[in-house]
Amino acid sequence: MHDPVHMREMLVSEYKTADGRQVRICERVAAFHRAEQRNDVEMIFYIAHRDGRQERLVFAWPLRYFFGMR
Repeated sequence: MHDPVHMREMLVSEYKTADGRQVRICERVAAFHRAEQRNDVEMIFYIAHRDGRQERLVFAWPLRYFFGMR
């Protein structure tokens, strides 16, 4: 959960839409909060439109995790 390798963008999916847009989806951990057992996660959408326009959209959220004891 705390490996810095996850702070780099990692490809999740890539596809072409029916209307011709090329979409690439990546994710990364933007920050680790060990004491709170929480990571700030980003899902990044790269969209190449048919007219040449490029978009980068970021959806960010906190990911909470819990460690259980057996």
